[in-house]
Amino acid sequence: MIRITAGKHKNRKVATQLKGKPVVEFRPTAERTRLAIFNILENSKFIPERFLNDAVVADLFCGSGSFGLEAISRGGKEVYFIDSSLEQIQLVKANVAHIKEESKAHYIRCDVNFLPLARKQCNIVYLDPPYNSKMVEKILDKLVEQKWLAEHHVIIIEVSFREKLKLNENFEIFDEREYGKTKVIFCSHKPKLST
Repeated sequence: MIRITAGKHKNRKVATQLKGKPVVEFRPTAERTRLAIFNILENSKFIPERFLNDAVVADLFCGSGSFGLEAISRGGKEVYFIDSSLEQIQLVKANVAHIKEESKAHYIRCDVNFLPLARKQCNIVYLDPPYNSKMVEKILDKLVEQKWLAEHHVIIIEVSFREKLKLNENFEIFDEREYGKTKVIFCSHKPKLST
């Protein structure tokens, strides 16, 4: 079990596996890291004040859904939970039901490399792929191609502290932090100016 760190559901528990089901291997974002990420979202000079309030959020590789649940607790409008694993989607549904926020949650089961066209553009995108998977750059391009990014948005990428990302010139990194063996990158997409 992990817990929500702040907001209206502060200290509510988030299950990391379904009762009676085989354990699925995944890496939930540590509470300390999640708390730090949301502190940046709420206090960074690079992010508008009250940006999280009424934000539409995408939680990619959602696992237990802890990031999206935290976003809802802190005022997010709705969350798209995305994962390729049926077991993880079922787990997230159970966690959402536990805090009675079903009206704010949407679920998409798919390989994140093949994201469908967005149903709604998102203000916050959280991308937490398996460490050292070399997937980030491709997925960022897919987010643009499939119109997931709202005009005002932030993309948060969690990777191993050893990973070296080479984002293309249309993505701007505005903050980067390390928490133990985790590196968190905050960036946004800047469309090319037509000539």
